[in-house]
Amino acid sequence: MHIKTTIVALIELWAISVFAATNKSIDIRSLLSQRSNNWSQGTIISFPNSTTFDNSTTRWSTYDAPSYLAAISPVNEADVAKTVRLASSHKIPFLATGGRHGYTTTLGDLQGGLAIDLSQFKSYSIDRAAGTLTVGGATTLGDFQDALYEAGYMIQTPSISCPGYVGVTVGSGVGRFTGLFGLVADALISARLVTAEGRIIHVSRRQNADLFWGLRGAGANLGVVVSATYQAHKLVNQGQMLNADLIFPANKSKEYFDVLQSFTGKKLPAKLAIVTLIVFDPVAQAVSWGSNPLSFVAPIPG
Repeated sequence: MHIKTTIVALIELWAISVFAATNKSIDIRSLLSQRSNNWSQGTIISFPNSTTFDNSTTRWSTYDAPSYLAAISPVNEADVAKTVRLASSHKIPFLATGGRHGYTTTLGDLQGGLAIDLSQFKSYSIDRAAGTLTVGGATTLGDFQDALYEAGYMIQTPSISCPGYVGVTVGSGVGRFTGLFGLVADALISARLVTAEGRIIHVSRRQNADLFWGLRGAGANLGVVVSATYQAHKLVNQGQMLNADLIFPANKSKEYFDVLQSFTGKKLPAKLAIVTLIVFDPVAQAVSWGSNPLSFVAPIPG
């Protein structure tokens, strides 16, 4: 559990496959633009100082950010594989991202590399009969949550809806429904990913089982996940729940954390989750603690 928790802190947005050593003798623009690459129609290559490049590389946080000399937005998994092979063979550092929601300083080690933007893998499908959900590498919880509810299902969630769902998975995925269903990684059934050698493979409990085991919580550098399938759950309490925001001034920190301490061990109910935020109010020049508890409640009549 300690390993999985650490990975969540390091990589919540699914940043995959970073190669640290840069080959400065390679002209990335010329390399990507060669006709012999035979990119599929719809695959987009962009460079700095363009709107397309900005849209392909903008991150949730600019803190200690990686930098890129080029970005590629593949339209299919074959072009993802081709990109990985091309970058690996020329020792070009690269980073593949879905939601681009990471902020760890580790990502800042990549400078002057290639961004593999998976934004064209933003899709989902729901199998109502099997109760399964399949998402693309850039799909977020916010993209499919309503449709999943309408189908009569729910699934483990991250703390917020905007990170790539696959990215949350490879970091284990601690969220509001952990007490009920476990981690997001526990819902993973299978995935399609591109290996460092540029091969497209299927991983599950029966196929490439060791890789599947690693992917569920420590998978940030095991491959570029282009799609993944999960087991959803029937709605609990008809999907009715209470979500409340509570704000405490900083001088109540001790009392607040005393309450949290009282839930240690097995005292936290499975149907209760608490998310804690530290907020600085620039107007009041003060710090406050934000608590966002969620609990399932009885269905509302009528």
